[in-house]
Amino acid sequence: MSKEIVKYLFFPIFLVSIIFLIAGCGESSGGAPLYTLITGAQIIEQVATPTYEVTYTGFVKSEGTKSPLSSASVILYSSASVILKRTSTTDEGKFFLSNLASDIFDLKISAGSYYSEKYFKIQIYKDGTKSPPDSSDFYLATATILFSYRGSVTDVSSGKGISNVSVTMANASSSFSTFTTSEGKYVFDGIQAGIYDLKIVGGEQYGDFQTKVAIYSDGTKSPPDDSVFNIGTAGLYGYVKDKKSGSALSKVEVSLMTIDGMIVQSVVTGVDGKFELKSIPVGNFTLRINGQKEVSGKDYNALISTLNVFSYQSKSLSDGVEFLLERQTRFSGNVIDENGNPIKDVLVMVRTSSGTTEIYAQSVTDDAGSFVLSGLPAGTFEMYFDGTNSVLDYGKNIIPFVILEDGSTSISSGKFFKLDKFIDLSGKITNELGTYLAGVTCEIEGYGSVLSNSNGTFLFRNVIKGTYKITFQKTGYRSLQIDIQVDPNSNTPFTPPDLLFQLIPE
Repeated sequence: MSKEIVKYLFFPIFLVSIIFLIAGCGESSGGAPLYTLITGAQIIEQVATPTYEVTYTGFVKSEGTKSPLSSASVILYSSASVILKRTSTTDEGKFFLSNLASDIFDLKISAGSYYSEKYFKIQIYKDGTKSPPDSSDFYLATATILFSYRGSVTDVSSGKGISNVSVTMANASSSFSTFTTSEGKYVFDGIQAGIYDLKIVGGEQYGDFQTKVAIYSDGTKSPPDDSVFNIGTAGLYGYVKDKKSGSALSKVEVSLMTIDGMIVQSVVTGVDGKFELKSIPVGNFTLRINGQKEVSGKDYNALISTLNVFSYQSKSLSDGVEFLLERQTRFSGNVIDENGNPIKDVLVMVRTSSGTTEIYAQSVTDDAGSFVLSGLPAGTFEMYFDGTNSVLDYGKNIIPFVILEDGSTSISSGKFFKLDKFIDLSGKITNELGTYLAGVTCEIEGYGSVLSNSNGTFLFRNVIKGTYKITFQKTGYRSLQIDIQVDPNSNTPFTPPDLLFQLIPE
């Protein structure tokens, strides 16, 4: 090779070697590689962006209570789902993650089975800022924990499990049902904490059984798992006696009824006043002791009692319970018009006083005008007759009525009570010029007051036979008082017949 060729190759090779030597060995003061490009006499230098190593902090709290969660697990994942850091929260719910480079991370936080685990995104920028910032709160929601509940159903007499019995657990938000196994066992899975109605349907042989089951959030249960429910029918016996003398009452009907009034079974007391109800299933019932029929020639009241049967050996009334009936009075009578004709469909009531709703007995007259009032206790009352619903228009009547302790009455039974027909009384009011007057106060004693309308008309309803004073008053006019005779049975029921009245200005 000639010296000329060596001369021309030496310098480029030397220059390239110097460039690689500087690139491989040179470092900046920050520790990053120093890249040098030499072009002729010009040198260009570029230093790599520095990497910050930072610490990230935060707090883990309950979403519901906002209180800190200690010992919560905190795991940091890279964007490639590689675990980078693990730590736990302090008693104050705080966590620390150190020596982090700039990047986007996934933060997985969990706090046992009571809280749902959750992932959060955090980012550390090249300038060292963070999103979300340090000391941010990370909230965990309460997890939905599901439980199981198991038990067994047995025959109360034999103690053996009953197979194929329907068992349900239900509340307002959920319902579960199953059947017992050949051993009488059942189990429910996937149940949330709450209060449930447990119902066992044993059919006609065993009856139904119902109770409350509580499943608490800590897993405890009441009644506990593996509880045994004995099912079967119950019985009840008792006595019916005279309240005053304490003597036994025979032939009194005792009926067991459902809440809606359907009779389940009915028995009659014996000579010793005893009754016995058998094969009562679990449930809520009404017990009616009816003494309003003839009992040894006497009349007694009726009693209503509630009977709740919880199981074959648990009920709201104890065996041997005594029901005390009071001697009561039966009263009959007839309602007639002024000519002695019977009046049908008259409502007859015995009540404490006028206008009250405490009614002791009521009846409606039949075609013969007859009525019967049963089960009346001793006391001071009034007998109220209302003929406004009868076929013909009849009025009302109120008569004082007293029943003594021995059953005798102030009015003899079988008495005839007379009702008068009633009529609507209406008329018109004018001034001295014959112009109808509105707003005139018209009053009849015993019937209240009414106002005349724009046509000057006034109206009193259901007025019976009699003589009344009717008073008319209006501001700017003299008061007027007129006697009116009313006779619904007459062809001219009113006197004066025209019922046209005139007010004179003051």
